[in-house]
Amino acid sequence: MPTFYEIDSVGANLTELWWTCHRKPLGFVVALLAKLLRSRVPFSSDDPNVDSTLECIYEELPAEISDHFRPLADELRELGFQDPVYHYINDDGTGTTLYWATYRHSSGEHCARIHNRYWARAAKRERALFTIIFTPFSDGTFLLSSAGTPDTPAPRSVKMNRMPGVKPSSLWLAHQKLATRENKSITAVRNQAEVIQACENLHVSQRDYHLASGFFRQRHPDETAKAAEFTAKVDDLRTQGSSHPEVLAEIARLEEQKPRWSQAIWPLVLSGIAFLVVGAARWKWETVLWLIPILLFHEFGHWVAMRVFGYRDLRMFFIPFFGAAVTGRNRTIEGWKKALVYLAGPLPGIALGSALGVAAMITGMEWERKAAMLMILINAFNLLPVLPMDGGRFMHITLFSRNRWLDGGFRILAVVALVGLTVAHLGRLTVFIAISLAVGIPAAFKIGKVVDHFRRNPLPPALPGEERIPQTKAETLITAIKAELPVASNKTVANVVLNIYETLNARPPGIAATLGLFSLYGGAIAVSVLFFFVTVIGGMGDFFHASMDQPKIRLEPAVCEVWRGNGAPAAAAGHRDFVAVTLRNHADAQAAYRSSTNSLPANATAILLGNSVMVSLPGTNSVTVKEWFDRFHGESTNTTVFTNGGISIAFSFLATNRVAATNLETLLGGYFGVHEINLIPPWDPIVESPSFAPQLEARRVWWRMDTQFLKTVADGSVKSWSAAVAAGKNGDTNATVRMIEESNRRIWNQAFDQLAAEYASTPYADLVTWKRQLFEVQQTNEAQRATAAAIGAKIGERLGRAAGPANGELKPSGFVSRHSLLFLIPEFGIPDPETTLPQFLDWLRRKGCKNFHYQLVENSDDSDI
Repeated sequence: MPTFYEIDSVGANLTELWWTCHRKPLGFVVALLAKLLRSRVPFSSDDPNVDSTLECIYEELPAEISDHFRPLADELRELGFQDPVYHYINDDGTGTTLYWATYRHSSGEHCARIHNRYWARAAKRERALFTIIFTPFSDGTFLLSSAGTPDTPAPRSVKMNRMPGVKPSSLWLAHQKLATRENKSITAVRNQAEVIQACENLHVSQRDYHLASGFFRQRHPDETAKAAEFTAKVDDLRTQGSSHPEVLAEIARLEEQKPRWSQAIWPLVLSGIAFLVVGAARWKWETVLWLIPILLFHEFGHWVAMRVFGYRDLRMFFIPFFGAAVTGRNRTIEGWKKALVYLAGPLPGIALGSALGVAAMITGMEWERKAAMLMILINAFNLLPVLPMDGGRFMHITLFSRNRWLDGGFRILAVVALVGLTVAHLGRLTVFIAISLAVGIPAAFKIGKVVDHFRRNPLPPALPGEERIPQTKAETLITAIKAELPVASNKTVANVVLNIYETLNARPPGIAATLGLFSLYGGAIAVSVLFFFVTVIGGMGDFFHASMDQPKIRLEPAVCEVWRGNGAPAAAAGHRDFVAVTLRNHADAQAAYRSSTNSLPANATAILLGNSVMVSLPGTNSVTVKEWFDRFHGESTNTTVFTNGGISIAFSFLATNRVAATNLETLLGGYFGVHEINLIPPWDPIVESPSFAPQLEARRVWWRMDTQFLKTVADGSVKSWSAAVAAGKNGDTNATVRMIEESNRRIWNQAFDQLAAEYASTPYADLVTWKRQLFEVQQTNEAQRATAAAIGAKIGERLGRAAGPANGELKPSGFVSRHSLLFLIPEFGIPDPETTLPQFLDWLRRKGCKNFHYQLVENSDDSDI
C-alpha cells in the first residue's frame, strides 16, 4: 500500500498558498489567516503527496477516464508519443485522486503526460486536465513544459516552462526549442521501464522539495489510521450495495470528529490575540480590552446553554472585527431549545449590564457606567432580528424556518438590512456578511425545497438517545440533495445532509412556546433600551442639562452680515450704543436689516445675525438711540439697548468629534481664561499662520497649567476646609480665618511647585514663574503689568491694544464650558461685533462646528431708554 504524506497548509509558503487557492484573493486571505493561526485547512495538489509512484502503476485506467483522455491521447500520438504507462494515485486522507497516462516519444528522449486530478472535497471535483511534456537530463535535472495552471512551485532541479491552456502541438514545439537550448545530455526513455523510472525520478525531486519546504510532512499515526479507516469504510459501504458510499463515509468522518481540549483552547487563544491586535488597529486599546471579557461572557452564556441541552464538541473562538462565536453539535435538538440557546448569550449580558448600570448610578464609578453601556449595547445589538446575529437566528428558528419561502424572504431582508447598516456607518464590515449571505441564497432555497419535501413526507422520527443519523435516512437525504445540488462535493453533500437532518428534528415551536419565547425576547429588548438610556442619561446628565440651558434661537444660516456707513470708523472706538431687535424668523430679520441700512446715519453700522438685527450708533445722541429703539420695538417687543460699548450674546454649538472638541476647548479656554492680557483671539486669521505656532503652543501649555493648578488646589481645599470647619465649631473664628488663609497659601505653593517640577526642563518653565508672580499679592501694579507683558509676549498678546478702556478698546470677554461635544458661552461680551462676529462664526464653521444657537443677553442697566 502506498505511503502518503499530509499536505500541510501551515507549512505552505505564500506562493504555494496563492497558487493552490487558484489566485482567488478571498481564498488566499482565508488560507493565510488559517496559516497565521496555525489552523489547518484542506489542501490538494497536482504534485502527488505519495512517497513513491512505483506502487501506483496500473495496467489500464477506468473506462470513463480513458474516454476522457482520448482526445488528448490522439493528439499526442500524432506528435510521435506512444506506449503509455498508467498511474492511479488515490489518497483518501486529502480526498485527492490523480490519473496519469505517460507516453514516451519515438525519439527516446522525451515524455508526455496527460494529467487529471479529482478533489472530492471541492465543489468542482475535477481540478485539472492538461498535458505535460518533460525531458530528463543525465545530471538529474528536468525540463518540464506544462499546459496546466500553476499549482505549486517547482524545485531548482526542474526548469519550468508554463504555458497554461495551450494545445499539445504548441506545447511540444516550444518544449523542443527549449530542450535544444539546454545543451545537456538527455537520459534515454526508450521503453516503459525507462519511462517509469523517469516518472519516479521527477516525482522524487518534487517530493523532496515539498518535504523540505514543509508543504508535505509525515502523517501522524492517527492521520494514517483515519485515512485507512476512511478507505475501508468506503469499501465496506460499496460492498453493502450503498448508492453513495463516499458521502456516507464523509458523514461518518464528520460525526466521529472529537476535538481534543488543545484543539479547542488554541483557536480561542490565538483568535483572541488576533482580535486584540486587529481591534487595536481600529479602536483604542482600552476599548478592545473592554470588549474581550464582554464577548467572552456573552459566548459563555451560549456555551452553558449548549452544555445543558446536550451539545457536543463545543468550541469558542474570536472573529476579528466582528466578535466571537461558539460552535457545537446536536442533531436531534428541539426547536424551542435551540431558540433558548440563541437567547442565552444576550440575555445574561443585558442582565449584568443593567445591574452594573444601577450600581454606577449609586456609586458614580465611571468604569461601572462604561462597562454597563458596552454590555447593554453589544448584547442589544446582537438581538437585532437580522441574520447572522442571535436575534436573527432566534427569529429564523421560531418563525421563518417554517418553509423555504419565508426562509428565502428573511435572508433577502437580512442582506438589505446588513447593507443598510454599512451605509449608515453602523458596521463597515457588515457588507461582507451581506455578500456571503446573498451568494448563499440560491443554495439555501434549494436546500429549503428538500426540507419542505421531507416535512410533508416525514422520515421516521429519531429514537431516544440517537445521536447519529441512521444510514437509511442518510441515503434518502443524499439522493434528494444530489438532485438539487448535482455538482456539490462529497463533503459539501455530507454537511448539508447533517444540517437538514438537524433542521427536520428542530421543528419550529408551537404557538404557546413561540409566545413565551417572544415575551423573553421582547422583554430583553425593552430592558436593554430602558437601562441603556438610564445609563447614558446618568453618565451624560451634564450634557442634557447643558442642552436644556443652551440659547433658544437656532442660528441658520451660521453667518453674520455687516453693513458699514461711509463715515463709520474702521475699528470700533469711543462711546457707542447698540440697539438690537430679535424677530420671529430670519426672513423678517433680513427685511428689517435691508430697511435699516437705507436710513442709518453715515457713521453707523448694522449687523444681521440669524433672527436679530443690531445697529451701532457712535456718540452720545440719546434721541437717535430712542428713535431706533421705538422703530425696532414696533416690529418686536424683543428689543434692547446696549450702552456698555459693545453687545453681550450667548452662544452654543456642537463640535464634530471628541478630538476636535478637546482642541476647541483648549483654544477657547486658553483665550477666555486670561483676563490680565489682551490676547489675540483664536479666530483672528494671524493665529493660523505658521509664524504664530510657538505662541499658540505656549498658550496651550498655559491652559494646561491652569487646569492642573485648579485641580491641585481643588483637591487640597477639601481637606483644609474640613479642618477649618472643625476649628470653627470650637468657636475660634479667628483661628478658622487664619487656618484658611495659611492653607490656601500652602496649597497654592504646592500646586506651583508641582508645575515647576513638571515643566523645569521645558521651554515653558518661565510661564510657571510668571504665573506664580501674578498670584503674589505683595507685587506692585507696575510689577504686575511687567509680568503680564512678559506672559503676553510668550502667548500672543494683541500688541498696542491694552486690556481695558485706556484707548477706547475692550477685549472680548466671557467663559466657555464644554459638555461632551456641546459648547456653551453663556455671556460673550463683544466690544466690536462688526469684526468679531463674522470672524468667530467663520472660524467655527471651518473647524467643522454645527448646530449653532444664540441669544442676546440683556444687561440690567441697558433696558431703560
